Amino acid sequence: MLEFAFLNFFFQATVSIFSTYSQIILRNLGYTYSLIGVILAFGQVSSIIVPVILCDLDDKTRRTRLLVYLLMTLTVLIYFPMTMVPIVGVSIIAYIITYGLFWTLNPLLDGYQNRIYKGDSSKYSLVRGIGSVGYGSFLIFTVLINYPNESNNEQIFITFAIAVAVFFCVFAFVPKDKKNHERKKEHKELFDFSWFPKKYYIMMLIVGLSKFTMAIPERLLGVYLAEELKYGNNFTLFIALGTLAEAIVIIVGGKILQKDKSSPFTFIVAGIVALVVRISLYYFYPVTPGLIVAQFLHCLTFGAVHIAVTKFTAQNVSKEHYSLAMSLYWAIFTNLPQTLAVLLSGFIIDSLGYKTLFLLYQIPTAIALVLLVVFRKTLKAETN
Repeated sequence: MLEFAFLNFFFQATVSIFSTYSQIILRNLGYTYSLIGVILAFGQVSSIIVPVILCDLDDKTRRTRLLVYLLMTLTVLIYFPMTMVPIVGVSIIAYIITYGLFWTLNPLLDGYQNRIYKGDSSKYSLVRGIGSVGYGSFLIFTVLINYPNESNNEQIFITFAIAVAVFFCVFAFVPKDKKNHERKKEHKELFDFSWFPKKYYIMMLIVGLSKFTMAIPERLLGVYLAEELKYGNNFTLFIALGTLAEAIVIIVGGKILQKDKSSPFTFIVAGIVALVVRISLYYFYPVTPGLIVAQFLHCLTFGAVHIAVTKFTAQNVSKEHYSLAMSLYWAIFTNLPQTLAVLLSGFIIDSLGYKTLFLLYQIPTAIALVLLVVFRKTLKAETN
C-alpha cells in the first residue's frame, strides 16, 4: 500500500499543475476568454473519446504499466508546444492530443488500483486521499518557492516536466497487477449497453449534470481568482485548500462506505447540495472568507462524489469492465458536460461576466437534485 500512496501523491502533483494552469497558459498566450473556451472545449472533446478507446484496450490487454509510461511521455512532449507556441492552430492541436492522453491516466490508475484492492473502497480511498494531499501540498510548495510564476509559461512547463519525472521514478516501484500478462477473452464490441445495469446510467447522468457546474471550480476558477479578484500567484493557495480538505473526506469516507455505515447515494446527495452552496458563495460573497468556505466545500463536491462513484461502480459493474466503466465516468459523464460548460463559459464571461456564469450554471445541479429524489429507490436498491 505504501507504494500506491507515493504513486497517488506524485501523480496528483502532476495533475495539480496540468489542471490548475490550463486556462492560465492560454491567457498568457494572449487569447480572449471566448477563444480560450473554444480551445479548452476541443481538448475536452478529446478527453471524452481517447480514454474510452484506450481503457477498453487496457481491459483487453492489461498492459497498464506500459500504457501509463507511454501516455506520460507523450504528454510532456506535446505539453511544450501547448505552453510555448502562441499560434491558435498549434494550441488547438496540442490541446486535443495532450488532454486526451493525460486524462486517460485517471481511469487507468483507478482501474489498476481497484483490481489489486479487489474493490475495497477503504484501501483505495486511503491512497487516493494521500493523492489529494499531494495535489494540495505541491501547490502550496510552488507558492512558498514562488515558482512557477503564473504569468510565465516556460516556468509552468518546467514544473510540470519535473513532476512527471518524479512520478516516473515512483511508478517503477508499484506492485504489478498479477493478471497483467494474462490474455483476456477477446470481445469484438467496443461497447455494449448490457454490460452495465440501468441504475449505473441513471447515477452517471445525475453526476454528469453536477459535473457541468463543477467546471467552474475545476476548469475556470484560476483566471477568476488571479485576474478578476487580483490574488495573483496566491490563487493556488485556494485551490490547495480544497484538495487538502478533499483528502480528509476521501480517506474517512472510504472507510465509512466499506463498513456500510453509509451509502454512495447519500454521499452523492451531500456532494451535490454542497455544490449549490459553493457556487452561491462565488456569486454572493466573493471575498477571502467566502472563498475559503467555498474551497473547503470541495471536500464534498469532489471528494465525496468521487469515492461514492468509485464504490457505486464497484458494487454494480463486473470487474472485467471496471476500467471501461470508470473511463465512461471520466470521459462521458465528467469531461463531456465540462466540455459544454467551458465552451459556453468564454462567451458568457466576455459578454455578461462571471456573475451571470455562476447563476446560469446552477441550473444543471438543480436538475440533478430533482433526479436524485425521483430515482432514489432505484439508486438505493441492493445489487442483484
